[in-house]
Amino acid sequence: MNPRSGVALAEVLVALVVLSAGALALAAGAQRAARAAGLFRDREAAQSAAAWILDSLSVAPAPAPGQREAGPLLVRWTVAETELRVRVLDRRGRVVSLLAGRMAVRLAPGPGVP
Repeated sequence: MNPRSGVALAEVLVALVVLSAGALALAAGAQRAARAAGLFRDREAAQSAAAWILDSLSVAPAPAPGQREAGPLLVRWTVAETELRVRVLDRRGRVVSLLAGRMAVRLAPGPGVP
């Protein structure tokens, strides 16, 4: 029998190591993709909550500062003379989204206008 025929044990082990490294790289890439998708989903929810609050406050007759929970997020807003700022914080207190906008100018009715 020829000692060189067939596949040597060392070749099989090298092939298994190479395949294992490839499988681990694929698993790590999938994990990063899942984490990025979750982060994008959280940021999209934060932007939506901030935009909703900003839109609501910009047309309110007398907006006041405050805060509100929106699922896992905490939405805080401040009111200046003509500007609104909305900050969205995650569970750890990190700012996820920040929006600012101007309030609609309210003109007082003229004489004789109810």
